[in-house]
This record gives sequence, structure tokens and C-alpha cells, in this order.
Amino acid sequence: MGGTATDYGQIMKTLMSNQELRDLLLIPASEQTNGKIIDKYVCQGITSGIITTEPICRIIVSSNPSSPTNNLYVREDMLAIEVFVPNAIGVNNLDRKNIPLFERRSNQIVDAVIKLLNNKKVNDRKFHLEARHELASGTPGFCRMFLQFSYKRVYS
Repeated sequence: MGGTATDYGQIMKTLMSNQELRDLLLIPASEQTNGKIIDKYVCQGITSGIITTEPICRIIVSSNPSSPTNNLYVREDMLAIEVFVPNAIGVNNLDRKNIPLFERRSNQIVDAVIKLLNNKKVNDRKFHLEARHELASGTPGFCRMFLQFSYKRVYS
């Protein structure tokens, strides 16, 4: 099973290794290495202020406070995923053929993340979707989507 570091490592691998998600994020082929994806597109931890100054999609993975359960040794932990998507697809971006005109790419990205994690086991933890919201973005010109998943963790 492992600890928190192992859990987050497996979550990051699950998100980064999915080709559909990488295509929706419009990650150039030259940047589809784990190091580049972690540094630029799928990041761990909480950031403040401007999320990015480039017109790229960015996924931020972090944790929210846990909740007690009826069992003293089991807590319900929360995984937060924020998706930042530029409001407009510029002519210099990769390719638009996979993004239908009337479907918002932010919703497609969120749907892909939900498909990867909801009711699925990652590192022997089963994730359940708790929240899906569109929030105001502190980064001008970006749409911000928020997902929260719960999972149980045993503490001894």
C-alpha cells in the first residue's frame, strides 16, 4: 500500500500516462516526458497567485483536510485536483481536430480525470468523486475547474 508519498506518486503516474488526457492538455510531443509533464502540466502541491503565464493547460494535484470515520484508525482523506485551461485556443496551439467547437475543453479534461480516478483503485486506494465545480480563477484568461475525491486511509 505505502504512505502518502507513494499514493501521490501513483496518482501522478496515472494522470501523466494517459494519452487521452495528454492530448486534451495539448502537450507537444517534444514535451511528453515525465520531467517536462511534472514541471509544466501536471503539478503537485498548492500554488498561489498566477498559475501560469503561458497559454497552456495545467493540472494541480493537492490534498484537502481529512475527516474522521467511525473507526479510530481509519480516516477519509481528500484529494483535490484543479484544472486551469486558457479561455481561448490560439492559432499557435497544437491541433483543434479533437476538440469539438461547442464542447468546452475544460469539461473534457475534467471528464477524463474523473474517468481515470472515480471508483478506481490507485495504489490500493479506491477513489470516489465528491465534488466537481467551476470556480473563479485568479489567473486572467483561464477557466478553473475543481475536483475533489475521497479515499480511506488506515493510520496506526
